[in-house]
Amino acid sequence: MMDYNIEFKDHIVEHPNRFRQVQVSPGIVDLIPTWIENPAQIIEEGTPVNADLFEKLRANVTRRSETFAATAGQTVFNLTKAYLVDQGRIDVYISGIKQRSGIDFTETSPTRFTLSEGLEVGTVVEAVYFSASQALSEDLIEQVQAAEAATLAANEAADEANDAATGALTANLNWKEPVNNLTALNALESPQTRDTRQTKDTGNVYRYDGTAWVLIQTMDPNAINALDTRLTSQLADIATVQLAVNILGTSYVANQKIDLEHIRQRQIVLYGNFMKKFRRKEAVKIVAQGDSLTYGHDTVSADKRPADTSTNVDNVVHTQTRASVTYPEALLSRLSVVNPSTTVENRGYSGDSVQDGFNRWKSKSNADLTIIDYGINDAQSYSNINGDLSAYFYWYEQLVIKTILQGSAVLLLSPTKIIASGNVGLDISTFRKALDAFAEKFDLPVLDGDEMLRNYDRSIYTDTVHLNGKGYNILGTRIAAAVLSPNVYAPLKMTIGSKLLTSLQRDNIYTITSANLEVAGGTPVPSETTTVETDGWVANLSQGGEVIYSFYADTDDLIVLPYFQISGDLTASFELDFGIEQAKTSIATAVGRTNAQKVMPPTVSKDLTGAWKTINKSSLAGADAISLQIATKGWHTLKIKNINTGSKNLYLHGIEFTHFDILKSLLVTNKTTLESSFYDGVFYPTYQASQPSVTETRVKLDDLKKLLNIDYSQPQLGMTWNDTPLKLTIYNTQHSILTYTFVMGLNTSSRFVSAPNRINITASPTERTLAAINVDWTSKELILTWGGDTSRPSKFQISIA
Repeated sequence: MMDYNIEFKDHIVEHPNRFRQVQVSPGIVDLIPTWIENPAQIIEEGTPVNADLFEKLRANVTRRSETFAATAGQTVFNLTKAYLVDQGRIDVYISGIKQRSGIDFTETSPTRFTLSEGLEVGTVVEAVYFSASQALSEDLIEQVQAAEAATLAANEAADEANDAATGALTANLNWKEPVNNLTALNALESPQTRDTRQTKDTGNVYRYDGTAWVLIQTMDPNAINALDTRLTSQLADIATVQLAVNILGTSYVANQKIDLEHIRQRQIVLYGNFMKKFRRKEAVKIVAQGDSLTYGHDTVSADKRPADTSTNVDNVVHTQTRASVTYPEALLSRLSVVNPSTTVENRGYSGDSVQDGFNRWKSKSNADLTIIDYGINDAQSYSNINGDLSAYFYWYEQLVIKTILQGSAVLLLSPTKIIASGNVGLDISTFRKALDAFAEKFDLPVLDGDEMLRNYDRSIYTDTVHLNGKGYNILGTRIAAAVLSPNVYAPLKMTIGSKLLTSLQRDNIYTITSANLEVAGGTPVPSETTTVETDGWVANLSQGGEVIYSFYADTDDLIVLPYFQISGDLTASFELDFGIEQAKTSIATAVGRTNAQKVMPPTVSKDLTGAWKTINKSSLAGADAISLQIATKGWHTLKIKNINTGSKNLYLHGIEFTHFDILKSLLVTNKTTLESSFYDGVFYPTYQASQPSVTETRVKLDDLKKLLNIDYSQPQLGMTWNDTPLKLTIYNTQHSILTYTFVMGLNTSSRFVSAPNRINITASPTERTLAAINVDWTSKELILTWGGDTSRPSKFQISIA
């Protein structure tokens, strides 16, 4: 087929001035052929293409530019002249942004191109293309081909000569380590012929010819300085970014370069201002911008809602149904508990990549904080980002800069986990991890979307990607915990032994209602405002009073232990993450459970009686034990509330964090299984008011094995001489203490139980005694049968004798 569109630029020997660089969008430079009026400008001496041939080639090609104002939804555009299809002879620009052939538009015919998406009314579209005037004659084609052949032959000959010279030079050199200067070079012992070294002080290169060091190359200091200057300039360019478009509501314009340090400092100031306003309970606005996970996409669930028609921002129209709750709605619900003057605007749109989001939401939001979440679509081949990390970073960079320059702090949310295997899940994981590296460039905080939903099962999803109302509620609640942190850059990380007191400035505590932070007497915590030894800073919760902590759990299976005092009868409530369903534990057997599908309760309430009772770690040995397990690491909140109908107060001293393995040696229960509660297997009660007579108590052998570090296996139990002696101590309240020593064997009976050692507290005690001890190998339980006064309030302890 005859090429009707041979361009003069394709057939002329390369010249440095042949093309000019044109910035078509930030970070994208295109080479445009210089429109030559005089062939002498580019035809060098010795070039086989003469001026006459040049003029013939030039006259045959015309560079054209046509501009269109799009109609609503227009995708097809017709040209007045023809171009050669699929030869890279046409460039299309939308609002000044260059489009990608085959992705953003297709070359439909020699006089037509078609966009992949319809445009809004008035959108400016420009087509730049090269059009051939007529077919080239055979003699002209032969001249062109001859010129090309001569040029190629000359280039090949030059390459061969250069290779030969380089090979000869290389063969004549034997490179060695550089030395400091020429003096050090001449002092070297036994150099070999062809040894080649460079001196560090001048950069000069010397070769040893067998008798002396011969200078073979000098390094101009000015050249070194020039190189350093160029590198410094390049580093400075790296430290700046160029704007893609005008930033609405500001004086920043397209193609302006912005210093990154300016962006970083502005981000920190803006985030600080947001937190200051939020903690003072002043009006704050949060924008959640992202893809379908932000919008709340749900097309499956029975309780889904119609598409959101409430927004009038940027004329965006939603078409997809949404879940019963979206994460921005859940976020608002949680934050409003702390600051009722909070608003949250949803700028999520189903199917969007970060480039789509940048182009879709054009208006200034006037937000104090913008939470941005893109990546799931960007990682896929169907999006305009097409899984390209460089494009992902470029458009994310533009969006972040635009948002910060418009006056909003930025908080990034990495892509949430999806139910997918193979490359799809891996690609999204790659984008998630890459976002952490991107955030470092701008000193942006990042919330781990995968961590937010870790260990939750399929019940929170409506398909393999999107969540249902339950899932979005969980996501929004966990994000709220991070937003409530006064310093999301350096979160309060809680681990074993960590403590939170009630300092407003230090401990991330918020007073909600009927609660005050004040100094009280007789407390175990410091006041920092007085010199009285027993004074301490507490949170005073009167009837209905609430406080909320925000923190980051740095490990799984942390246990919260509260410290407080009550002035009278009340119910104390401890609620994790606003009462949402907890995730499952990572390894059930690691926390004494056999069923990983059984989740820990998010709320614990305890009815407490008595005036000025103190609840602390020591309370774990009694009926007033209070603890709450946090299944997974990450951002969490803890709400503490005083529930009572009277005027009794709860004086909160603080909370401590411990771990299951530590807690199990502190807790007491009368349960016979770890499935519903924690206990150490050391102390056990034998009496409760609801059951005045207790004649038998069963203890799990597995509990004794774990808690006393002993290992009984049934075949060994017949060998009683090999069994570990144990001690059973019965504490009969205010009457006596009885201690028995025993071993467990297959035929355990009274002969393996010693007579009790006795301590009488009263002269004539009424007491519970041990009548018999047996082992049930079916249920793997130690059976203790009681005698004496089986109604006596008591507890017993099992330990190694």
